[in-house]
Amino acid sequence: MNPHYDQAGITIYRGDCRKILPHLHGRDPAVIITDPPYHWRDRHHSSLEWFQVLEDNDLEIVLAQARRLLPSDGALYVFMDFRAGLSVFPSLTPANVLVWDKGRIGEGDAWCRMHEWIAYCPEPAHRLRNRSYGDIIRSAPPRPKQHPTEKPIAVLSALIENSTDPGDLVLDPFMGSGSTLLAAYSLGRRAIGIEIEEQYCEVAATRLADLAGSKSPPHRRSLGSSGTASRMSRIGRPAS
Repeated sequence: MNPHYDQAGITIYRGDCRKILPHLHGRDPAVIITDPPYHWRDRHHSSLEWFQVLEDNDLEIVLAQARRLLPSDGALYVFMDFRAGLSVFPSLTPANVLVWDKGRIGEGDAWCRMHEWIAYCPEPAHRLRNRSYGDIIRSAPPRPKQHPTEKPIAVLSALIENSTDPGDLVLDPFMGSGSTLLAAYSLGRRAIGIEIEEQYCEVAATRLADLAGSKSPPHRRSLGSSGTASRMSRIGRPAS
């Protein structure tokens, strides 16, 4: 199994994750973060080329397959909208469902949607690094997008920081344009991404190469307006 990209602890495999995941047994990712291609998505909102989607039953199978890679202290995070979440999340038995608040009106005709759900599915021994954060993460969607369903680095970084330590391995079996990998690299984590579409493997590899060419060490690199301090200040906290 030859990687499409393999530099500085970040690896990309091109192919169907259902065929690649069995080869990753023993790698023990500390966290799996992914936005799977569920079939409920609204396709009309993006000018970018769309991608093949999976039915709910297929998603449940592949997410269970990925989850078996986690050690006893690992965690799984899964992005979905409310329709797919109502169908798929029960099989994941999440400990909580986080909310990504996009801060602006999105698609929909029955109250326009401004958020997505993130199922938080920890293994029995998983430990959040900071238990005081609330379950709403506020960040605007990235613009311009390089993938129809691209997620903000700030949201992904918040999940990674609160569920891993520097040097840990992050896995994204539906990598898209590689945002999870960029967030992991910027925080000094290792990462594996799997993507079936060659064009998005190339986009991710280019983004990673550009990031690796920066002068700042990965774990100290500033994320600009989405940096750690400003990002964490936007995560919901308990009322004082």
